[in-house]
Amino acid sequence: MALLDPGSGWYGVFCRRDPAGMRACLDGAEILPWDVMESLFQDLAAVRGTAYAQRESVRAAELYSASVAAHDRRPGGRQVLVERLELMLREQTYAASAWWLWTGDAGLG
Repeated sequence: MALLDPGSGWYGVFCRRDPAGMRACLDGAEILPWDVMESLFQDLAAVRGTAYAQRESVRAAELYSASVAAHDRRPGGRQVLVERLELMLREQTYAASAWWLWTGDAGLG
């Protein structure tokens, strides 16, 4: 993260949108979702070039997989996963209802 500017790019967006969540991830208490990681690699590509970012993303994917597995095996890990899934399902339902209200399209055809 030292190469990224917390005031710009995706890193800046995430730092402004959820500073506590980003801090928890940087402190090792939480793990960034992989789609966030991919966005940060876009920022890295802008700073160090696409080839560098691609090499680092391959290396990071291996470390990420091991980290997520260890994180999920911690005591209480299953309950945290269940709670996170419930939160994501609520957010998905909210987003779908907001879309319907905004467009009048229930997505039924």
